[in-house]
Amino acid sequence: MKKGYLDDIDMSEDKPTFDKPSTSEAWKNILADFSMAAKNDEPKHVVQAYTRSQPLSRKINNDMARNTYHELTLYCTPLNCNVLARTQDGIDAFVSLLFHPKLDQYVCKDKLEVYRGSVIKSEGVLKSYEKSSIIISTTFLSTSRNPTIAEIYNDPGNTNKISCLCTYKKIFNYRRTALNIQQFSQHPEEKEVLILPYVPFKITSFDPMVLADSGKQRIEVKLEEIGDDNLDMQSAQTVSTLV
Repeated sequence: MKKGYLDDIDMSEDKPTFDKPSTSEAWKNILADFSMAAKNDEPKHVVQAYTRSQPLSRKINNDMARNTYHELTLYCTPLNCNVLARTQDGIDAFVSLLFHPKLDQYVCKDKLEVYRGSVIKSEGVLKSYEKSSIIISTTFLSTSRNPTIAEIYNDPGNTNKISCLCTYKKIFNYRRTALNIQQFSQHPEEKEVLILPYVPFKITSFDPMVLADSGKQRIEVKLEEIGDDNLDMQSAQTVSTLV
């Protein structure tokens, strides 16, 4: 994965802060993570690289969503599609590493409720999200076991954007639904749980509202993992929206 795919990442988007190294230092650490993963056959270094930088995680998730669209909607293959030819091998390698048996000890096996905060431009972004709908995300979803942490990420500030809080309830333990990556994170206090792609969730509530104290729009969505016996693939929708 290191060769070729990582060359397309624009690390200049990753601005240094008081608690984050410079762009060149962050990039050096990411390359070191991938080298260690290859040298020691140890996928946890890949998880660590994913948590280091938003440009890296954003590129991986954007490419996953784009690849799914090209494969399932446009019926492309790497032989006739420049998008898939450029990114599919790298994405497939990354996804397979996060399903590596050496990460089994970090798989969330018990029932779990996690939270994800985000900011969206309009309700239209959530057009696939309505009560009783079944959705299957085509990307990784970073969540927290602490709802207070999720609230930090759904603050629209002084903009007209909409605050969104999603609550995901994990039910089953036979499926590889999520990884507890708290110890790999640059911010372990955020208690991060990474929901893996292609896990089916049913929307149990979808509540748009206006906050009385600020007048800002807010949407709260609750989703519950469903079992294979209740999964109708014809009615399920794949979504690439990162909420």
